[in-house]
Amino acid sequence: MTKKGLTIAILNLMPTKEATANQLTELVTAGNEQVEVLLLYPESHYENKVLPDLLARDYFPFSLIKERVVDGVIVTGAPVEQLAFDQVDYWPELCETLSVIREKDIPILAICWGAQAALYHYYQIDKLTLRNKVVGVFDHQLRVKNHPIFKHLSASFKAPHSRYTTVDQTQVLTHPDLVNVADSTEAGLYLVTNRSGRETFVFGHAEYERDTLNLEYQRDLVSDSEAPFPQGYYPNNQVDLEPIKTWASHGRSLFGQWIHSLAGIYTVS
Repeated sequence: MTKKGLTIAILNLMPTKEATANQLTELVTAGNEQVEVLLLYPESHYENKVLPDLLARDYFPFSLIKERVVDGVIVTGAPVEQLAFDQVDYWPELCETLSVIREKDIPILAICWGAQAALYHYYQIDKLTLRNKVVGVFDHQLRVKNHPIFKHLSASFKAPHSRYTTVDQTQVLTHPDLVNVADSTEAGLYLVTNRSGRETFVFGHAEYERDTLNLEYQRDLVSDSEAPFPQGYYPNNQVDLEPIKTWASHGRSLFGQWIHSLAGIYTVS
């Protein structure tokens, strides 16, 4: 059971604010009215700009983390992965927020670029640009069967990826405080935690809806007629056929186990 009054903050950095918030909120609440979700935005990104109505109505600034008691924080991906971290206009604010999260000992689940940013800030493991975008739905294997938080993940599962960058796998695998929980032969690292279990890094997108990769692909085709084709996504690789959400049960399992772990974090042996 999720403890009463659980509060989850979501640092939503995605351009598809509403869709991303809906996807993550559905997964972390799973119909439980006792889970409160706080949506946060980076103030520095909107400096000298008019704050969009959606953010003004439904969001709080990152600085709320300093004031509110929250049980967990999710950091989303962001469309800035081809920039150096220090070229992102809200990078100093995000670093300050990540530091506060660690200082306050708040469990964090960081996704895609958010995972790369957190891994860099906490462990100085930089991101690397890929020759070709990794995009599609890939097979994954569980590498730590007795992980105290994610022990109920299937031994093998499918999950989406959509990114132009990765992290140095060797640095992750040899770091004494990091644990490779699950990965993909084709897509690389997928789920990494630190040994305390309070920091979780997910390099794919288990939160994606059935049509998210299709919307991204159609968007990419507008600017690049040879945009990378999403592997393992469309039935028979035919874009006119409706994709099947083969990762649905994994997404529920991943986020459900993380939420339930917030009542008590354990050490990975």
